Amino acid sequence: MNVFTLFSPAIVPFFVLFYLLGYLTFVCIYAVGGAISNSEKEAQHFLAPLMVITMVPWFLALPILQSPDSRLAVALSLVPVFTPITMFMRLAVSEPPAWQIALSVALSLATIWGMFWATAKIFRVGILSYGKRPSVGQLLGWLRVA
Repeated sequence: MNVFTLFSPAIVPFFVLFYLLGYLTFVCIYAVGGAISNSEKEAQHFLAPLMVITMVPWFLALPILQSPDSRLAVALSLVPVFTPITMFMRLAVSEPPAWQIALSVALSLATIWGMFWATAKIFRVGILSYGKRPSVGQLLGWLRVA
C-alpha cells in the first residue's frame, strides 16, 4: 500500500499552520508559568492543570474522528486552546467548511495576540517579584499595573 493513498499532500499547509498556532499557544502558557514561578517545581505545579485541560482533544479523539462534523467536534475546533489539535483532526478525515477553518484560525490568532500581551505584562512584573506564588487577583493586578 502506498503511503500517498493514506496521506493527502494538500493537508501539509494545514499541518504547518496548525502546528505554528499550537506552538505559539503553548509558548504563551508556559511563559506565564515561568513568569509567576520561582522554581521549576512551582512552574510544574501551576502548569499541570492547564496541560490536562489542553489535552481534552486527545481524550475525545475517537468521537471527533468518527464524527468530524458533530457539534462536539465543531465546538472544540472553535475554542482557541483546542483548535490546533481538533481542527487538524477534522481536516485529516473530512472537509470542514472554509468559514470554520477561517474562524478557527482568526480566533486562535486573536487569542495568541492577547496571550502574548498578557504574558508580557505578567512577565514584566512577575520577574521582579520574588517569594510566594501570586494569586489570581494579584495576576489581574499585574495586568493592570504593567
